[in-house]
Amino acid sequence: MSETIKSIEEFISWTKQLEGGLLLFRSLADAEWEVSAAAYRRIKTFPDEVPSPSVFQNYVKQLLNDTSLRGFREQKGKRHSDLELLAELQHNGAATCLIDFTTNSLIALWFACQEEPGKEGKVVAMPTDKIELFSTVSYQQMEKPVEYFLREEDKDSPLEENKLWKWTPEHMSNRIVAQQSVFVFGRGKIEQTHYKEVMIDRDRKEGIRSELREKFGITEQHLFSDFTGFALSNAHDKPYSDYTAVEHLKLGMEFHQRGDLEKAIDAYNKATECNPQFFKAYYNRGIAKYGLGDYPRAITDYDVAVEINSQDAEVYYNRGFAKHKMGDHKGAIADYDMAVGIDPQYADAYNTRGIAKHALGDYHGAIVEFDKAIEINPQHAMAYTNRGLSSADLGDYPGAIADHDKAIEFNPGYSDAHSN
Repeated sequence: MSETIKSIEEFISWTKQLEGGLLLFRSLADAEWEVSAAAYRRIKTFPDEVPSPSVFQNYVKQLLNDTSLRGFREQKGKRHSDLELLAELQHNGAATCLIDFTTNSLIALWFACQEEPGKEGKVVAMPTDKIELFSTVSYQQMEKPVEYFLREEDKDSPLEENKLWKWTPEHMSNRIVAQQSVFVFGRGKIEQTHYKEVMIDRDRKEGIRSELREKFGITEQHLFSDFTGFALSNAHDKPYSDYTAVEHLKLGMEFHQRGDLEKAIDAYNKATECNPQFFKAYYNRGIAKYGLGDYPRAITDYDVAVEINSQDAEVYYNRGFAKHKMGDHKGAIADYDMAVGIDPQYADAYNTRGIAKHALGDYHGAIVEFDKAIEINPQHAMAYTNRGLSSADLGDYPGAIADHDKAIEFNPGYSDAHSN
C-alpha cells in the first residue's frame, strides 16, 4: 500500500529513501490516474481497453501528418523534426505520445497538489539509471521519424528489450526549462514496476502549495515564465569543484544513454579511480564494453562488481550473457544459476539459461527453463519462440508451431517468430 504524506518534510523524507539514480518525477492531481501518454488515454474507447502498439503508433503518425498538411511543421523559418513538432503540440495542449516528467521533485509535488475535488494527489519517482531500460535521445537522433522511437522491442538482444526514451528539449520552450521537464516516451503507458509512488493527502494540497511558494519560491509565475537558463549557472562567480565518483558515474550514464560508449567508459574509469569499490561504475562499464563487443573486458568488470557485491542478480545475468557470447555456455549457466538463486522470479535469467542449454544440445533441459520463464511471465514472447526452437529440434513440430503462434500473439511484429 502506498504511503500518504501530509507535509513537505514527509515528502522529502520519502524522496531520500528512493533507490536508483537519475530520478525523474511525475505528478498526478488524481491518484487514481495512470502514468500514460495523453495519446494513449485519448484512443482508449473503454476504461479497461489496452490500445495495441500499432494503433498507438498510427495515431501519432496521423497527428503529425495532419499537422504537416496544415503547414504547422514550418515555424519561424525552421522545419521541425517529428520530436520537435510533438513537443510543440504537447506544449499547446494536444494529446501526444510524450509523457511529461521533471527532474525536480518539489515541482512535481506542486503540480500534484493542484485542486481535483475530493481526490488525493500522487507523485511517482522513476529511476532512469538502468542502461538496459532507458536511452537518451542524442543530437544525431533528433531528425529520426517517430516510428524509430515507438518500435516495441529490439530483438537483437534481451539486454535491449522494451527501452523507454528520454528527451530534454532545453531550447524549445521557456516553460519546459522553468519546469525542468523531461519527456519520456516509447510506449503508451508506463507500468508501475518502473516507479515508486507516494500519495498526497487531499486535505493538505492547498497548504503544501502555500508552503512551496513561501519556502521554495515555487509559484505559477515562476513555472510559467521566462528562465535564464544554463549559461548563468556557469558564470564566473559560481562555485566549482572537481567531480566526485558519483558525478563521474552520472556523466558516464548520460554518455552511455546517448550511445557514446567510449566517452561513457572514460567517465566510468574516472569514477573507479575516485572510488575503487564503486559497484555501479564497474557494472555499467561492463555493459558499455559489452555494447562495444569487448566481451572479455566486460567480464573482467563484472568480476570486480561481483567481488564488491555478490548479491546482485543482474550482474550475474549480464556476465552470463557475455560468457554465452564467447561460447562459454557452461560458464554462462553457472552465472544464471547464481542470478536465479538470488532472485527466483528472474524470468529473463531462466530464458537465457535455456538458451545456453539449447546451445549445448540439452533440448529437454532448455524446455524446462523456458517453461519456468513463461510460468513467471506468461507473455514472455522470446521464451515461447525459444521453446519452439527446442521443440523443433526434438521433432515436435506441432508444439513448436504452437509456441511460435503464442509469441506472435503477444508480439505481432516479432519477425523471428514468423520466420521460425
